[in-house]
Amino acid sequence: MPKVEESSLNLAFSKHELREYCDPINLYGRLVNEFAAHVKLYSNATKTVEKDRTTEQIFQLEEKEIGYSRAAVCIDYTKEKEHFFQLSHQLLYVHGSQRVFGCLPYRELAKEILTTQVFQPLVKLICDPDYISQTIIWLLCTPENIAIDNESFIHALRSSSNLNKLRVIDQMLMTEIAIQRAKDTAISSNAGEDIKARLNSLLDMRIRFLASGSEDSRSQHSLDSSFSYN
Repeated sequence: MPKVEESSLNLAFSKHELREYCDPINLYGRLVNEFAAHVKLYSNATKTVEKDRTTEQIFQLEEKEIGYSRAAVCIDYTKEKEHFFQLSHQLLYVHGSQRVFGCLPYRELAKEILTTQVFQPLVKLICDPDYISQTIIWLLCTPENIAIDNESFIHALRSSSNLNKLRVIDQMLMTEIAIQRAKDTAISSNAGEDIKARLNSLLDMRIRFLASGSEDSRSQHSLDSSFSYN
């Protein structure tokens, strides 16, 4: 077989194997298995060592159980970027046309964009505990399956010691009031204004106490008296 035909055949086989590897169903199955294995490794690591060495122990157990470690990619920023460059190269090779892939300036630019603007920000986002918590809450706490009662709202105000959190609650409260007004609820205009003023007063009082650091017994008693208002 001529070398040109053999090279083209090898390239076709290689591309076919990559397409099978990148098949969404296969990727999903491997992702679930990898996640389960990672949770198991993390659980084992937390049982055997102190907390500040958990990360190191995870990668040691990983290398022991599966024969290789992802420590360099997960911890070293440079190695992580190199890994995403290789991943971008493979994706362009599998899903891009031969003519486009053969254009070196386009290929390098596409790899840079995918790495720095897609993969790295995505990894940073999904590794943020706040994002994970917000996503779980968003998936579970829909208006159809949960209702926040007055006691829960008052408890959130009473127990919070974070000014930013209270300001976010204030913004969400104003948004909810606007939504309910748009729905033309049965609450009269005067009653609605009274409720809004009362809630604003509670929030402002708590924020003022926290900002001034005046959580003495008198101010706390005044706040508790306001919270007990129905």
